[in-house]
Amino acid sequence: MRTRGGREYLADLKAQVEREKIDADRAALNALLGYVEANVTRMNYPQRLQRGLPIGSGAVERTNKTIVGRRLRINYARWNIPSVEQIGGLCCVRYSNTWEAYWDQASA
Repeated sequence: MRTRGGREYLADLKAQVEREKIDADRAALNALLGYVEANVTRMNYPQRLQRGLPIGSGAVERTNKTIVGRRLRINYARWNIPSVEQIGGLCCVRYSNTWEAYWDQASA
């Protein structure tokens, strides 16, 4: 897929679904097919690579782990899921240089 792109992968996947004889495998392939069909326009990997752009989410995930994780690992802090989501959102606002605009909008 990295060298050919999403549309070519989609065509190959459709052909594989047609060839599959085992129902469980066909169901799994159909689930994958649904995902790829919904996201095929975002799978222009050859063009992205040619332009030097990333095709994975590793950098974003690593940054999130570092920034949000640092806040969540404060000694003696206890968290529940809603609080973690709120703190995560505020960390994103802070590090995206939109802190002032966020609070201006929130207080309006």
